[in-house]
Amino acid sequence: MTDIAARNTEPLWARARASFARAVAAIGDAASIAMLTALPKKLRRQIIAWLCPLEHAVRKLLLAEAAEIHRAEREAALRAAA
Repeated sequence: MTDIAARNTEPLWARARASFARAVAAIGDAASIAMLTALPKKLRRQIIAWLCPLEHAVRKLLLAEAAEIHRAEREAALRAAA
């Protein structure tokens, strides 16, 4: 693990939330999609086009957060040992 974690990811989380809101506006919310008896191919492609990049970005943000937590815990352990 490296020490290259983003120290302030809040602006990136805000962008991810905004992107999700745009996706919901474009393709509908989970409840409206769940009410469909069949998922049309065009809608399926739209859902994938919105959610795949969003999922990718959120996974990277989660990894950055985890790396930051790890770094902070490691620094605290080193200070306690000193």
